Amino acid sequence: MESLLGLALKGSGVEILRRLGGEKRQRIMEAMAYVENNLDWIENIPMVQGYGSGPIEKMVDIAVSRRFKRRDELV
Repeated sequence: MESLLGLALKGSGVEILRRLGGEKRQRIMEAMAYVENNLDWIENIPMVQGYGSGPIEKMVDIAVSRRFKRRDELV
């Protein structure tokens, strides 16, 4: 990241894109998708300091709630 920041400060946007292209771009997109898909769980981590079943229980609660909401929309 520091090297990319250095390139940005030099105005080398094309070089930044070149360095982030290809396989790195795919890995970045996968990481972004993972974070987006697990955002609810990730936001709960500080509440349990990363330990315990709290985050898992919260995800189950969210999944059940979403399913019930969808069922109401279909009726």
